[in-house]
Amino acid sequence: MTVKRRTQKKRKTTNELEKVLSEKNPSVKDILEKLQALHNELSNIEQGSDEKDKFLSVKNSLLSPTLMMNRYKAIKIYTACCLADIFRIFAPEAPFNTNEIMDVFEFFYKQLSNLTVLNGPHFKQYFYLLESLANVKCLCLISQLKDTDDLVNNFTKTIFQTIQPEQSKNIHVCLLDILEQVIEEAEHLPTECINIILDNYKQNENIAARTLAVNLCCNQPEKLQRYVCQYINSVILSTQVKENINEFIEAHNLILLMFNLSPEVLLSVIPQLQEELTLENVVVRETATDILGKMFCDTNSSLAKMYPQVWEAWLERSKDKKSSIRIKVINYIYDILENHRELASDINNIIKERSIDPDEKVRVETMKVISKLTPKTAQYISESLFKDCIGERCRDKKHIVRLEAAKSLCRIYDMHYNVIFQEKVTDEGTSLFEKFGWIPNTILKLIYTDDKDILVMVEQLLMEYLIPEQLNNTVRVDRIINIVSSLDERGYLGFISLLNRQKTWSTFIEKFLKLCETYNGGIMDNISEIDPVKEQLNQINQSLSNHFPDPKKTYEKIRTFINLNDRRSYELIRNTYNPKLSYEKILNSYKEILKRPVLAPLVEELKILLHKVSLLIINKDVTSPLIKRIKEPLIYWRNKLYLSEWTKGFSNIGEQASQKLITYITENMPVLYEDNIKLLSNLKDNDLVTNTLEALAQIVKLNPNKLPKDDKDITQQLYTISVNGTPEQAKHSTYLLTYVDNKDEILKKLIKNLSDEISVDSVNIVTRLTSLSVLAKYANALFEENDNGTKLVSFIIKDVLLKNKNSTFDEDQDDWVEYTNVDDECKIKCTGLKLMLKRIVAAKDTPELAYTLAQPFIKLCRRLITNEGEIVPTNNTSIIQRYHLRLKAGQCLLSLAKHPVFETMITMNDYLSLTLIIQDPCAEIRESFSKKLLFLIYNRKIHIRYLPILFLVAHEPEKDLRDTIKNSIIRLTKSLKKNKSTVALMETLFLHFVHILAHHSDINNYFNDMITLEQKFEILNIFSKYLEFYGDIVISRENISFIFYLAAQIKIYRDIYSKTSREIYLISDLAQYIIREKYVSADWALLTYPGTFDKFPKSLYSKLAADEGEKNVSQLYIPSEYIEKEKNEKEKNLAHSRKRTGSHKRSKSKASSVNEDVDDMETSKKSSVSSRGRRSRTVSKSEEIVEEEEDEEEDNENEEKSNEKEDKTDTTESDTKEEEKERNTDDADNAETDNDVDNKNKSSTVSAMDEDEDATTENLSIKEDDISTEEVSAPTSPTSTTKTKKRKRKENLSSPAISTRITRSKSRKL
Repeated sequence: MTVKRRTQKKRKTTNELEKVLSEKNPSVKDILEKLQALHNELSNIEQGSDEKDKFLSVKNSLLSPTLMMNRYKAIKIYTACCLADIFRIFAPEAPFNTNEIMDVFEFFYKQLSNLTVLNGPHFKQYFYLLESLANVKCLCLISQLKDTDDLVNNFTKTIFQTIQPEQSKNIHVCLLDILEQVIEEAEHLPTECINIILDNYKQNENIAARTLAVNLCCNQPEKLQRYVCQYINSVILSTQVKENINEFIEAHNLILLMFNLSPEVLLSVIPQLQEELTLENVVVRETATDILGKMFCDTNSSLAKMYPQVWEAWLERSKDKKSSIRIKVINYIYDILENHRELASDINNIIKERSIDPDEKVRVETMKVISKLTPKTAQYISESLFKDCIGERCRDKKHIVRLEAAKSLCRIYDMHYNVIFQEKVTDEGTSLFEKFGWIPNTILKLIYTDDKDILVMVEQLLMEYLIPEQLNNTVRVDRIINIVSSLDERGYLGFISLLNRQKTWSTFIEKFLKLCETYNGGIMDNISEIDPVKEQLNQINQSLSNHFPDPKKTYEKIRTFINLNDRRSYELIRNTYNPKLSYEKILNSYKEILKRPVLAPLVEELKILLHKVSLLIINKDVTSPLIKRIKEPLIYWRNKLYLSEWTKGFSNIGEQASQKLITYITENMPVLYEDNIKLLSNLKDNDLVTNTLEALAQIVKLNPNKLPKDDKDITQQLYTISVNGTPEQAKHSTYLLTYVDNKDEILKKLIKNLSDEISVDSVNIVTRLTSLSVLAKYANALFEENDNGTKLVSFIIKDVLLKNKNSTFDEDQDDWVEYTNVDDECKIKCTGLKLMLKRIVAAKDTPELAYTLAQPFIKLCRRLITNEGEIVPTNNTSIIQRYHLRLKAGQCLLSLAKHPVFETMITMNDYLSLTLIIQDPCAEIRESFSKKLLFLIYNRKIHIRYLPILFLVAHEPEKDLRDTIKNSIIRLTKSLKKNKSTVALMETLFLHFVHILAHHSDINNYFNDMITLEQKFEILNIFSKYLEFYGDIVISRENISFIFYLAAQIKIYRDIYSKTSREIYLISDLAQYIIREKYVSADWALLTYPGTFDKFPKSLYSKLAADEGEKNVSQLYIPSEYIEKEKNEKEKNLAHSRKRTGSHKRSKSKASSVNEDVDDMETSKKSSVSSRGRRSRTVSKSEEIVEEEEDEEEDNENEEKSNEKEDKTDTTESDTKEEEKERNTDDADNAETDNDVDNKNKSSTVSAMDEDEDATTENLSIKEDDISTEEVSAPTSPTSTTKTKKRKRKENLSSPAISTRITRSKSRKL
């Protein structure tokens, strides 16, 4: 390079420096002066000048040790500057030989180290040397030298030590230039040099040195690539030999740093990283996976495109055998998707595969990727991936996975909601609805999982994401409608169950707060009351905390809350579930609680609690917008533009969502309408009449003063509806008329209008009978005037029930028809029965009248049941009518049994007739009746002695129905055991169940002398299944001895309804055999029951004399051949099982197949069994059947509604939890329905027309009565000439067993 310099006109060429150096002891001053003069002269000579020859002697003088090794820095720096000038002047030729050059270069780097002193006296000269070396590039002569390793190392080391952040940019540029010359011209770079460069690359103390290293790598990538790769290889080798993990990780961190700052230098390293991905060493694989992941997700990276084979190798690490490595891959895929959308296909595949990873931690991390998605990135994730993978993980067997999956989906839904439901329907919104509209449905169905953590999660997600805070009532209600509209049947029931829980929890919390106020932080006026109140609080605390994810922690936090005695908190919590407050006030109370400083340590628990009770979804502010939306449905549903694939099998409720929500509020939360009475009073809107009337009826029941009684227009409208409206409307309007002013005058007029000249051909006859049934109950005195009640009942019996308008019917039409679709004649008959029932119930407080009315009605109901619904003399009632009539008759008996006064009138024949209904050939009858009975028992509205009837579903062919009842009884059993007074109730009900079996029509065949031994075996097998069904539900390790004891003790009693009692002894022996087989198969210890139990129900059993009983016990009533046959079959099956599976374990009894739900049943304990009062069996001799009935129609309807929902929810309880063996994950969607879902059945609001049933709750205890001992058999059908298919249930039954008949019968069409 030629450097142009100003040429002086006059130059001094004498070599005075040589003269001074030749002196014996030259002075420093002289030497320095001569050097300065020489430097000034040389600096002005241009490169390649012709005058360079006269400096030949000077250059040799400059190499003198006197100069280069002088102890004075000034002499050395001027010498260095002069030597630098010599290199410039003689360029491009070398002014020295190789050895001299080596010495000069060493001399140079030593001088450069003084550049660190910026304020030194000779800094200018040091910078001159630096600049000269950079510009002249004399260091390129290194390529001509040998053994330059030390020189290269020293230059590298010196330069990195010299450079400082406070130095000027020119110094940094020159140092970089010099170092590049050294690196570029060196034939070989020693390891120390590379280490120095890389050490400075990764350090953060000297930023200037780090920048120098980075710039060097950026400018010399081709030179450094090989050496960096060698460095990585040496580190890997060191890791494998010495296990120096820290150095290995540090080296890879350097690679990442280089990738971000100087990626070109890594061209040889990237393939090396690919090799590392396949090594056995876990740390190596994990580190390489981590580093490459960071490289791939870099915004400016094109690594995946440049190295597709490396990208594929990295993707394969998502299948690595080490879960931590799979997680490493997952942790980077979101950033890769965010920055490199072209890789979305590969990202989708990873998410799909890892969402079913065997390791829950990997699945959790995969779900977290989804939670990070933004609207821009979510569009690159396929719809099937969201539904089939993420949606399925919401039912994962691990809670933490379900939590992350559900949370991520809710966040996605909330993020896209405003786009999906815009004011106008768009293609984008429609597409996003298909992609994400199913999310609320999936989330709400999670409550069917029996997991309290999941329930807490669903409540949180509902409040925070699905229906978040929104002060605009219309916007909030529209969002609720949109969510409800996109639900399938189970999703909707799940949503409703959450709302129902709020009612249950609010009642519970109110009781808790009242106790807190009474306790007053432990300060009470009456000291003796402190301990009882404290004990109650502890019990509630325990119960409350059990519903939280961490019960122990919650228990302590609640105890802290109790001791705080913060009255303001009590008030705020009450506000959150106060139905009379607006949404805004509820929300403000909710927020204030969580912000109160005194409650700061309890925020987490309080938030969970508030989610359970706060009326932030359904409150009084939603009623008006909902009613508006009934008239003006949202466009998405009105035009059926959003039709969801996931609601197949359940009609998309769409525009009906508002109607459904209004109906729910009407039935369950009518108090919300109180501020909208004027709106409800508008009965001119046909779309809302039914709901409006029902809501008004509910409100008036709670507060009669709310009805605008003096409004003549409303009264007239109610009167008109009672006469001409639909039966449903008439029921509510007539009830409301019982509260208006001048009601006696109006009701008399109405009764006369409805009753006069009534006939089966009267206009609106069903409506008229419905209105009259309400009046019979709520205005009974007016109803009975002028013997009107008797006349109406006579009309119902003679003209309705005992006559058929149509003399013929289609015998082939035997498929079930829902009540709403049956012909008018059937509705008239059923409504007539309702009227009779309500008239009887109205007389319940007058025992004599009640007895007079109820006895013939009970007889009528039994006759309808035993005659299969046929009581018309001509035997021409249609099959469909008979279906509904015998079902209604059975339901009427259950309704009467709710009241003690009528329950005592139900004889054993009446009781046994109910067993015919639960085993009716029609599946819908069995289902409807069994669910009503279950509903009444669950809600403690009927005597517990009716529960054993439900065990007859053991042979139920409809698996869903059988499992629903079974699981419900299991939950009831657990509930009863929590109460000390009912702890052994289910065990003692065994005696009632045995009695039912002993009077079952099928057992009579056993004692027929004409049947063979094999036929007897078949009958025993049938009854074995009944007993096994009971055992699966009730028997546990703790109570098996007690139940076995009861089964044996039966043989020292006699059946007071049987002459021989042989049937009950047969069942006793069979039960003992079944129980023995059960404990053997379950490997339980059958210990002798240590106590005694002599409280057998006196209404069923009487004790034998001691000697007679002892003799009876020793007699075996089941054939020994049967036991031997069963034993041989078990051994045969066991051998077959061992041969097929190689297993040496198998069940030793049919009874060993116990449902898993029973395994965790609580320990059973025996309890005292109270006696049951006397009940009369006197039957009225009246020829005319002048009965009424109570129906409690609205109670029936509530039961039907709740059972309809229970059917959908409880059927899932029976589903087996299938385990994905290959992926080790579960679908918990078929898990047992959460107990709280059934709170809907337990706490269903009774309709406004239902009366209080306070007296029925006492019926849980088993009573005794000294009933007469005449023999009672299963009811039989009288001989009839009907052409319909009769069910033969006579005592002398010789046909196949009833279970076979049910199986042959038509099952419900799905």
